[in-house]
Amino acid sequence: MPPSDTIYDLQERLEAAECAYSGSREKNRQLAKRLADIQAQLEKAETEANEGFVEAYEKGAHYGRLDGAERQLEAMEEAMKKLKQAEKQRDEWERKYWDLHNGVGGLLGSQQSIEAGESVMKLEVMNTAPRKSAPAALSSNRNNINKRKIVQSDTDTESSSEGSDYAQSTGKDMKRESTCWYNNAQKQNNAIILSSLNKARREAYNMRGRTPPDDLHQCPWDTNLHAQNFVRLIIKPSSGVQAEWLKGRASGNRRKKVLETIRKAMDRGLVYFEALPLMDDEEE
Repeated sequence: MPPSDTIYDLQERLEAAECAYSGSREKNRQLAKRLADIQAQLEKAETEANEGFVEAYEKGAHYGRLDGAERQLEAMEEAMKKLKQAEKQRDEWERKYWDLHNGVGGLLGSQQSIEAGESVMKLEVMNTAPRKSAPAALSSNRNNINKRKIVQSDTDTESSSEGSDYAQSTGKDMKRESTCWYNNAQKQNNAIILSSLNKARREAYNMRGRTPPDDLHQCPWDTNLHAQNFVRLIIKPSSGVQAEWLKGRASGNRRKKVLETIRKAMDRGLVYFEALPLMDDEEE
């Protein structure tokens, strides 16, 4: 084979190899571009999937919070219904209690009025001089007439004296009974408010991890002493009670009404002592 043919053949092979190489490079570029496009699509799909997952999670959490809030709202509404029902029952029982209390008080007052009326009637009867009875026949003896006058005068004097003594005795008894009622009512009110003070005092000391001291036997009214014992006096505006009333300063005609108002307010939980909450330095 001549050299020229060999060279020509090599040139053809070289051209064919170059052509194949160029084709392969083009295919590689297309393949690389396609791979890059696919990679971009995968990344985009992954990003969208992550965003969708996050959005779905947030929506789920949001819906979960909504469900929880709805359940809490339903529970609160149910609790409010029960509270209103309990308040209604309490008001009903309180009304029955005060109806009974006022009924008993009315009966006692009526009994006292009846007894007072009977006392007045007895006093009037004893202060009234008995009338002279008409004689069956007129006597001509002046001595007999004078004797009757003397006896009648003595009887009138004795009757008047007995009536005066009875009136004084009745007045003293009524005054003594009134004073006894006031003293008993004052003692009962003091015992109730003292019990509330000692209870709040024990709670305050326990709250602070301290051993409660012995209960007080007398209620102090100084606010500084209240603060030293970690308690405070609560008087609700609807109670109608003034602070100085608790110190026993009401007197005269208002005294009975004041004592009854205080007792009613304490029975309804409108006047009481409570423990002071912990301060920041105490919590540390």
